[in-house]
Amino acid sequence: MKYFSIFLLLLFSLVFYSCTQEKPDDKSGGQKEATETATSENGQESKQKTDPLDEVDEFANEQLEKMFDYLASAQRFSVDVTSTFDVMQSNGQLIQFGADTEWIIKRAKHVLINSTSWDGDDRTFYFDGKQITYYDSGFNVYATAQKEGDIDQAFDYFVEQLNMPLPLTELFSVKHPFDINTAVKSSIYVGESTLSGIECNEFAFRFPDTDLQIWIKDGKKPLPIRTVITYKNSPGEPQYATQFSNWNFTAVLPDKLFEFTPPKDARKIIFAPQMKKTDKQSQNGKEGDTK
Repeated sequence: MKYFSIFLLLLFSLVFYSCTQEKPDDKSGGQKEATETATSENGQESKQKTDPLDEVDEFANEQLEKMFDYLASAQRFSVDVTSTFDVMQSNGQLIQFGADTEWIIKRAKHVLINSTSWDGDDRTFYFDGKQITYYDSGFNVYATAQKEGDIDQAFDYFVEQLNMPLPLTELFSVKHPFDINTAVKSSIYVGESTLSGIECNEFAFRFPDTDLQIWIKDGKKPLPIRTVITYKNSPGEPQYATQFSNWNFTAVLPDKLFEFTPPKDARKIIFAPQMKKTDKQSQNGKEGDTK
């Protein structure tokens, strides 16, 4: 359950790392430190770092928006995501957990998410435009919910109505997870980086409760390559990090791929909100019989 609680935070507050640096005039020219002039005891001037708490870098904001727009415009793709997250223990120590997840999306009505946590839990989310299915292979159980619509509607229903965690849905939605112009408290362009052989631009953003650091692929395909989210108002300032790899925008994705076929001896269960609804209907039926 601790695993899920960390993921739920991600769905409602997407925010990044910030530092005391500002974007150079030429993005290829490296990083610049924000400084101020101070006078030392011997009368000589020295440079001291300042903290640009409320500075917003338009270039950084534009690149983040371009990344969201590019992902929203992609009609079909798959990507592998390795995520890690810290969980505070009763003794005050942060312990890191993780998961490996494969996302397969075919807009506008098909998605398949295969997730394997590092402790061995395997779970799969299916949506075919008509029905949501969630399967746990460890217990060989599955639950279904009738839901017609597009991927965004399925994500919203799963998280908000069924009270189930589903990390990164906001990243892969066609709608922006937040208004960049109002949600971002500060943003900076950190500089150029190379991650796993991929040339990236690194940015840092600050939000009220969290900081976010993100590496976006340089060039015509502004894909997220890595993110680090810091929950700065939580004890120990735990982090949630993701690494994206194997982006594929040309995969052949037949509709049948997104349909769930129950494995042998799999047991069908119901989502908790459905159970409450069923119990309430049953109770109302009993009350009606007594009238």
